[in-house]
Amino acid sequence: MKRYAFLCLTALFAWSLTPAAAQQRFDVVIYGATPGGISSAIAAAREGASVALFEELYQVGGLTTGGLSHPDFRTLESLQGIYREYMNRVSRHYATTYGLNSSQVRDSFYGTHAEPKVAKLIFDT
Repeated sequence: MKRYAFLCLTALFAWSLTPAAAQQRFDVVIYGATPGGISSAIAAAREGASVALFEELYQVGGLTTGGLSHPDFRTLESLQGIYREYMNRVSRHYATTYGLNSSQVRDSFYGTHAEPKVAKLIFDT
């Protein structure tokens, strides 16, 4: 994994030296397509900024798509903004795929819990 990350960083550095890269300008550059990086990119783009989002690993989503996702919150009311949009998409995915009254919808607990493959699907779209 470290070798792959090194190769990606090397490729990114080499790309940055090309004439095409020298002509590209971004208002915001984010390194790391974790949920926080993805949310930051979305928020910046919605404000009209041009955004470049780089990820060194083979998939976006960080721990959420890697299988270690258990959100830490006290109340559902505290979950808002882009994370709430993510929750709604998780709920909608399970309801569409398995039915509104399915165990998958109940197990997702209002969209706060998702299988890694579902989280990846949502981050990729």
